[in-house]
Amino acid sequence: ASVSWTANSGESAWEYQVVAGGATPAETGEETPSNPLALTGLTANTLYDVYVRANCGDSVSGWVMESFTTPLATQTSFPYCSSFDTDLGDWSTEVTQGTSNWESASSSNNSVAAYSGGGSAYYYSGTYNGDSSVLISRPMDITALASPQVTFQIANPSWGTDQDVLEVWYKATAADAWSVLGTYSDATTTFSEVTLNLPNASNDYYIAFNATSGYGYGVLIDDVCIAEGPSCLDPTDLAVSDITTTTASVSWTANSGESAWEYQ
Repeated sequence: ASVSWTANSGESAWEYQVVAGGATPAETGEETPSNPLALTGLTANTLYDVYVRANCGDSVSGWVMESFTTPLATQTSFPYCSSFDTDLGDWSTEVTQGTSNWESASSSNNSVAAYSGGGSAYYYSGTYNGDSSVLISRPMDITALASPQVTFQIANPSWGTDQDVLEVWYKATAADAWSVLGTYSDATTTFSEVTLNLPNASNDYYIAFNATSGYGYGVLIDDVCIAEGPSCLDPTDLAVSDITTTTASVSWTANSGESAWEYQ
């Protein structure tokens, strides 16, 4: 991290110290002539307080303090899985409307139990105001995965005809806008598995789950895993047409660039 400040006494020397968030600082710090000052040797995902004071030669000023949190380290080993049994782990959240947020919960408001481990990631607002919150992964380097995929379990119980909506997002750098991978608005009181291919692999990759309230009973997701997918993907969009008494035409979408198939 880099820390900077404004000198108010014409000084060119300072003292500084970095302590764990909320810890009591020492009476004296380390001397430095640098402004801005690079702080090294920090630990990922940690709250710190940095203190600085002016050294005017024959006297020193009072301490000034600023707090900061270092980001999570990039995930480089896979599978990377989260079950949200007791908390949201290393996933962060961003409330985009309203005050409701993702949490770890053992069940929904209408008693749909977590898929595994006693807890799921759960979003519930209970309003028609379009309240929403985003559950965001840590940064990931997925460049070593030939066919990166995310799989997860979802349950999305409705309240009568009122229904919440879940979107799955991704972005290939922290500065990118989110892109939609999938949208889920079917009313379900049992969990079902979703698998999505992750496009545009990068070394600064993020996925997110954006839940929007429609006055349903809330969205539950569980057992989220980012991992290597199969090299030969299942065909999709299987359809049968032109059906006669003795013949039919069948078609599908190829997902691995293949040009040969088996059928029965």
